[in-house]
Amino acid sequence: MNSEAISNFDEGVASYQAGLFLEAEDALKRGLAQDQMAWKMRFYLAMTYARLGKSREARLEFMSVRDFCPDPDMRNRATTAFTALTQWK
Repeated sequence: MNSEAISNFDEGVASYQAGLFLEAEDALKRGLAQDQMAWKMRFYLAMTYARLGKSREARLEFMSVRDFCPDPDMRNRATTAFTALTQWK
């Protein structure tokens, strides 16, 4: 990730952890505009969408991580979250 993407990721995670989900969404989307392959950022965006009640968007982001991320741990986390979101909805 480039420095701008990292800055947006850090801002997005801090906002997410503070419960500021709209701000988190904005920062994470800006970061993904800088680096589409930032899988951890995409995962946090999916969790943010879930918190905002945007289930469709959350599922799409979780599926993207699950299907394309090279890190098996991130793929497993996305699969678990996707399954939980699907069952919850």
